[in-house]
Parts: sequence; structure tokens; C-alpha cells
Amino acid sequence: MIFKNLYGTINSVSLSIYEELISTYVEAIKNVDGVKSIIQIGSFTTPGLSDIDIIVIVEDENPPKWEDISLMKILKGKEGFEVIAHDVFVYPFSLSKYIEGLFYLDRKKVLFGGDIGGVLSIKKIDGLKLILSFEYTIHRLETLLILVSLKRTNIRDVLLFISTLRHTYKLLSDFDIITKEECENRVSKIELLRNSSINNSSETFISELNNWIIPSFEAIFNSALLLSEKLNYDNSENKKTWVLNYKKLIFDFNDSKMATKFFKKTEFLNKLFSGKVLIEPMPSTLHQHIENYKKSNYFGVNKIDTLELNIMRYNLAIEHTNFINLNKYPIAKSYIIIDEKVPKTQDLMKRYFLKVLSFFYLK
Repeated sequence: MIFKNLYGTINSVSLSIYEELISTYVEAIKNVDGVKSIIQIGSFTTPGLSDIDIIVIVEDENPPKWEDISLMKILKGKEGFEVIAHDVFVYPFSLSKYIEGLFYLDRKKVLFGGDIGGVLSIKKIDGLKLILSFEYTIHRLETLLILVSLKRTNIRDVLLFISTLRHTYKLLSDFDIITKEECENRVSKIELLRNSSINNSSETFISELNNWIIPSFEAIFNSALLLSEKLNYDNSENKKTWVLNYKKLIFDFNDSKMATKFFKKTEFLNKLFSGKVLIEPMPSTLHQHIENYKKSNYFGVNKIDTLELNIMRYNLAIEHTNFINLNKYPIAKSYIIIDEKVPKTQDLMKRYFLKVLSFFYLK
């Protein structure tokens, strides 16, 4: 399997440039009406490749305009701008105390304003991390499928994707799926790849990226199976084929080797469709996860503390989605697997096409 038409280079950028970019951004928006807090997530282990992750907390009733807080708009044209892979994540103040049910926090640093989270008990936070980890893992599988399906693929996107495997390997190690030594060895290989990516456009390097596709898929799929088990889902249930969110034809698998074989088999069609629709091998337990959400009621945030964790997660995600849609923020929603938007005619046509395709495309 290959990433089609890889392009782009990763230029070296000093840590001081990262610090300057972040400082410039904070100074630009900290006095904007409606901005409550600015939080930095993660660290910069490979300057030039590492991206900038920022959470902005805003007022519920009078949030700022998007153009006044957009990281990409404010820093456009600045030295080192190329390291910004995505814009900021925005949450209303009312949800910020429940941030552990919306965002997997990693090395949090308050740049301006008050802190976020900390209201929920450690037990609830650990339970929500498990749900978020499962949804994030499914998101990683879909990201890989999309990267392999695109007509052109940015090298930075591939490397940032591979970088997320460090978390996946640690998860597998924590639950004794792989040894700590194997985890350290795999993470070390990722760090070597990240470091070798700087100022490197050689054919050998580009070819090496393709060698990560199958190991990445297997590791992430195994991680999804593990998390399903931890969530007490029954992997004996097998729906076989179904359509998710109008554009994803899901084939159920409970074995990573079989799923990998199917992943290879679907490469041609996914490339043909260029990601407009996707044929996806997924753990059968994903269907149970989605059914749990579909059975959930929407309560808003008033009763959040009293809800079971999966219902709490669902309500937080829906509340966040409502907020960003209301304020027309063009940003990524929380990692929730189902999409409850009203389908357009094009969506319905995609779903019909995939249902027909499912009769002809067998495992």
C-alpha cells in the first residue's frame, strides 16, 4: 500500500519561533471581548514538525467572532507559520469545567485566564478517558484510511499521524498487549523518523513513510479491540455491514489480521472514490458504542454531574456541537462518532450507493 503523490517538506524551526508564535497569539487575543482562557496542550519534541495545540475558552452568551481568535488568521505570514497544522479548539465557559469529557488533555499549560477542568472526580475522569480513547482510536483508523485514499498526500499530515502512534503503543503496553521494551522500541523508531523528516525530501525517506501504513493500521485496530474490551462491549456480536454517517460503509471485524487483509483489499476502491465515500474495516463493537449514543437522551449541561459516563459524554459533545454551530465557528467538533446533522440530498445518495455496493463487495 502507498500514500499517493506525497508532497511537501518539513523545514527546521527553532523552539524560540514556537514561543514567539504562541506569545504573539496570546497577546493578540487575550483582551478580545469574550475570551476567558487560553490553554496550550502538548509539547514540541521535534521543532519544525511538532504543531501547536491551543484551547480557547470563551463566554457562552457573547463569544468573540471567529476571525478575532483564529490562530491561522492571526499568525498567517509569520515566520514558522507552516508548523500550524490546524486552528484552535474553542469551548464555551459552561463546558470548560467538564473538559475531560470533551478533550484528551496532555501536558496542559495555562497561558491566560483561569484553569479548566478539575470538577469531575478522578474515577469519572478515568472513565471518560476510556471513552475518549476509544473514539480517538476510531478517528485514527479513519484518518489513515483517508490519507491512503487521497489523490495527493501532504508529508506533514502523514508524519503527524504517525506521531499519534506513540500514544497508541503506550496504551497497548499499559494493558500488556505489547511489552514495555517493545513499546519503547517502537516509540524510538517514531522519534527517529520524526527527527529524520527535518529538511529531508529524499526518495528513500518518502518511500519509508509507506512502510508505516500496515503496522500503523494493525496497532490502531488492536488498540480499538482492547478499548472495546475495557468498555465491556461484546465482540461476539457481528452486524457484518452497515452505513455510518451517510458516507462510510462499515465491515465488522474482531480480528486485526483479517481487518488488515480487508484494508488492503479496499485500497483500490477507496483511492478511486478519493475519500468522498469510504469502505472501512472496523471492530464490531463500534456498532454497540453508537447504539448506546442513539439510546441516550439529551439533557444539556444542567444535570451533567448526575449522568452515567457514556450519557455524560454524549450530552457534552452535543452541547459543544450546538454551541459551535450557533456561533458559526468553522472548527473541528468533539471526537464523537455519530453525526446527527440533517442529511442533504447528496448524503442520502451516498448512503443509497453504499448500501447497493455492500451487496457486491464481500469480505
